[in-house]
Amino acid sequence: MKTFARIIKPNFVSKLLTKRAFLLVAVLAVAGAGVAVVAKVNAVPYTFTVGVQGRSVLEISLTDAAGDPTTGDTLDIAPTMTTAVFDETALNVTVATSNATGFVLRMETTSQSLNDTTTASLIPTLEEKAGGYTCTPATSATCNFTVNHWGYQLTADTNILTAGNYLPVPASVRLDEYSGVTDGETTSLKFGTRINAQQPAGNYTTTINFVATAKPLAEEYMQTVTSSTLATRMSAVGSTTVLYDNRDDNMYTIGKLKDGKYWMLDNLSLDPTDLNGGVTLSSANTHMPAEDTAGFGAAFTASMIKTDGFTSYTVPMINTASKAKTYSYGDGQGQVGVYYNYCAATVGTYCYDSSSGTGNAQYDICPKNWRMPTSAEYVALYGAYAGDNQVSLFKNALRTPLSGNFYVSSASYQGSYGVFWSSTRYNASSMYGLRVNASDVNPQNSGSRLHGFSVRCVFDGS
Repeated sequence: MKTFARIIKPNFVSKLLTKRAFLLVAVLAVAGAGVAVVAKVNAVPYTFTVGVQGRSVLEISLTDAAGDPTTGDTLDIAPTMTTAVFDETALNVTVATSNATGFVLRMETTSQSLNDTTTASLIPTLEEKAGGYTCTPATSATCNFTVNHWGYQLTADTNILTAGNYLPVPASVRLDEYSGVTDGETTSLKFGTRINAQQPAGNYTTTINFVATAKPLAEEYMQTVTSSTLATRMSAVGSTTVLYDNRDDNMYTIGKLKDGKYWMLDNLSLDPTDLNGGVTLSSANTHMPAEDTAGFGAAFTASMIKTDGFTSYTVPMINTASKAKTYSYGDGQGQVGVYYNYCAATVGTYCYDSSSGTGNAQYDICPKNWRMPTSAEYVALYGAYAGDNQVSLFKNALRTPLSGNFYVSSASYQGSYGVFWSSTRYNASSMYGLRVNASDVNPQNSGSRLHGFSVRCVFDGS
């Protein structure tokens, strides 16, 4: 098995160190006999400056079990006819930063299977199992590690996760989070595989990326930003800023639009099934109750959510397959983000069957202090751009990509139109929303709660 890691080094603002020193020069006349004494003192300032370039440090280094730098490891396994052989390799991932608020470390894989490009054979990752899988080279003949699979093990606790047994390799996982400046926070892992003679011979490879992201200041988060901060940053209509969602550290562009309100200019991309390390959706970070009458609220967890099907009004469903795809909105491009059926978009609080939907949605999956817009707000915003080129001006202001929708088991109409949920009821089975295509905008579109649409959020804080 060969694995690789990519180092990402974002730049951040650093402090300017300035020192000043003063050189005092005194000139005195020497007195002689019978001569009047004249004393003169002159001060001449001298400035010494050190300019430190605006580059704070965020660095990742990878070392093997011996402490030597590495960019990948290879396991050479020779199974016998009767025995499955297990082998593993250790990796230390060290992050250093001068960012005052620290960092978040993620592990991401380009493929959860190891691939042999010559034979097209695979070694899939382990399946989910409570407690994980125990295995060492010494116990490889009898351990419970699934034969002809691979996985990873966290071998020391981090500030997010607890060390344990071997686990499936996910597409993305938060490994560690650190607050403050550090010259080296180390995460220790192992990668292992158990192979028998039924696995075709070959070289099986995937790429593993370790991504460190600097944690923003409190005022950089959507959940904690204030109206006064937004007003300072975006005093003029059309101005924008950048904020982060503290649930997954995703970055969003925020804009002040012609209705005077602050809107997200990107589709929401929160995946509640990928909030690792103890991050849960709650009223502390999400526009939701602590616990609602249906028993959801703080109990809205990944185990409730399905990621395909989109055939139920009462089960929260999302799809992330197109998350990073981009489509035009006029003069630019925007990402699809996550598709949410209405039950998921409202964090399990509006999950009535097709004949019993009543009233407007009170809660949703937007960050705390933000919410899904009402239908009336979409209408008012579109009206604010009335005049020549209204459609173009509106789409460029709100940046609505033609992201399509999701239904049953596939995405549809990507590149043709985009649909965005609102909190307003249309009838028992449908809600109002916004629909845009290449030449038209309908701010009072209606759509079945079965479907997966995009979510936008508008500021509702103080």
